[in-house]
Amino acid sequence: MGTDYFAHRDELHAQARCTLYTGCIDEFYNYCHGHLDYRSLRFEHKRLNTPDFQGNAVVNYTERQVPYTRVIEHKHFAPGSQQPTTVVTSCTRASRFCSSASVKLLKAYADMDAQPVQGENIQNSKREIEATLDTLNTAFEKLLDSIFKTTALDVSSDISVLNTLLAQEGLTDDELTRLRKEREL
Repeated sequence: MGTDYFAHRDELHAQARCTLYTGCIDEFYNYCHGHLDYRSLRFEHKRLNTPDFQGNAVVNYTERQVPYTRVIEHKHFAPGSQQPTTVVTSCTRASRFCSSASVKLLKAYADMDAQPVQGENIQNSKREIEATLDTLNTAFEKLLDSIFKTTALDVSSDISVLNTLLAQEGLTDDELTRLRKEREL
């Protein structure tokens, strides 16, 4: 801890059979592909002209359909020491990165596909992009399905209650109604 890995890389590798690097992967590879926009959280700061936005320092949001994980209202960390204006920080999910990365991949694919000669590197890259886009499609289908999970449970529950009520009133031809009619005879 507190040691610059890159300043002491050789020394650290000499001390152990295996070294675990926990820093930024793009830095580890000396930014050979530029700054990688892979981090799953983005912090967005807003200054609101309101004395109190949410009443708490931190509110977490765990629902997948909410595009952020938490909202932080900084003034609650030191009550009474800030102006009426509130600074709110939202931590947004990785889906924005997936969208921008998808656009980048599609552009790269189109650029490669437009080349008159489709060499091995282009063909391999195109196959890799196709596989990655298939994976992203599957991931977004699962995400969309999970957004409607609660709705599906609510609908299922409502249908079950409705069917039970209708059956109890003898308004359906289900097993419950048939049994009730048999008892009445």
